[in-house]
Amino acid sequence: MSDNPHAIFAHIGLATFDFDKMVEFYTRFFGLHVSDLKTVGPGRNAAWLTSDPNQHHQLVIVSGRPEEATYNPVDQISFRTNSLADVKAYWRAAKKENLKIQKTITHGNAWSVYFLDPENNRIEVYTDTPWHFAQPHDSPLDFSLSDEELYQQTKTIVNQDAPEKPFVDWRKKTAAEMDLNDWPIREN
Repeated sequence: MSDNPHAIFAHIGLATFDFDKMVEFYTRFFGLHVSDLKTVGPGRNAAWLTSDPNQHHQLVIVSGRPEEATYNPVDQISFRTNSLADVKAYWRAAKKENLKIQKTITHGNAWSVYFLDPENNRIEVYTDTPWHFAQPHDSPLDFSLSDEELYQQTKTIVNQDAPEKPFVDWRKKTAAEMDLNDWPIREN
């Protein structure tokens, strides 16, 4: 364990080719709120976006990504939702917008849809399953199936590897290992 004070990941900054297009996409598609919008240098703009009034920003979009940039060091931007139904709603919305869907899967501990934003940054929208499952793991799922069918398929996958372990038990064990015994554990 680190001797440093505890820190919680808070936000990511994303350099963009088309600033206005990307701000519009993230505010419309994910409902993010623009906390601040400023010019930060000659010809450079920045937008601070959030979905939580307790956090000034969770995503910062900055203009000025060079046109010749051929590699994006950001592997993915992930959004956690409250339910499998919510993940499937984003899957349908991505399809409706003709965004490139890369995969619909279970990691055993999460149900996820992966797709590309307008500048080909990979986005994951996910929700936790009730189970802890060792990573990495990807099993494809057909999101046109009912939530109950996907739940049962995932439960079968989890039980093939080992007896199912409630995710809440993993959370409690991990909090204790991190000396965070008073940490507020999510039960779902």
